[in-house]
Amino acid sequence: MIEKSKGIVLNKIQHTDNKNIVKIYSESGTNAYVMFKGSKSKQNNALQPMTLINFCAEKRTSTQMAWLKEVEYDASLAGGYYQLPKAAVCMFLNDVLYKLLQNAGEDKELFDFLYETLQQFYNQPFVPDFHLRFLIHCSRELGNCPMDNFQENYVFNVQSACFEYAAKSTIVQQEMAVCLHNLLHQDMFPSDKADIVPPHLRNVLLNCLLEFYNLHIIDLSKIQSLDILKTVLHD
Repeated sequence: MIEKSKGIVLNKIQHTDNKNIVKIYSESGTNAYVMFKGSKSKQNNALQPMTLINFCAEKRTSTQMAWLKEVEYDASLAGGYYQLPKAAVCMFLNDVLYKLLQNAGEDKELFDFLYETLQQFYNQPFVPDFHLRFLIHCSRELGNCPMDNFQENYVFNVQSACFEYAAKSTIVQQEMAVCLHNLLHQDMFPSDKADIVPPHLRNVLLNCLLEFYNLHIIDLSKIQSLDILKTVLHD
């Protein structure tokens, strides 16, 4: 059986001296594929995490995993990895998606959202709060988004996943609540630079969103790239 599809590379590991195991998320879900290492160097170079590809795979009755026959870059990726901020975000998103999609099944809407969002990310000017917008929009696609019942003097309660009145709150809590409320209504790629989350709130809001995921979606603790991301994007 031959499978032709678009995909997002999640991971690649060495299986034997001449074979790699590549984990790819596509419309059919997350699957592992076998690929020979030495036959086509360009194809192997394409199989880096977070790369968008077009691929052809063949399922053989003698093995449980399909074999990758052809792999091509998505042309929209050109230049995506040569900027340090984008590289830091790619590492972080790869850690998030690897956990989120490790055993994912068929979900065309989710796949289309992720693939098209990454296409835009690679081709548009860098947005320093993109990772925050991604986590929020992705939670909406997963059907488990923070409730937007924001009012004046409300702060965000991670446990209840909604805004609540607080008689006493810090300035940072208030600012973060306003930012989160705004992001819930904004596009993934803002046209107005004034909409971008200010540097002093990015890591605070990131910690909040990661805690939200941990409590309501999936455990995102122990993400190795988190410290790098916070260092690079906290101006």
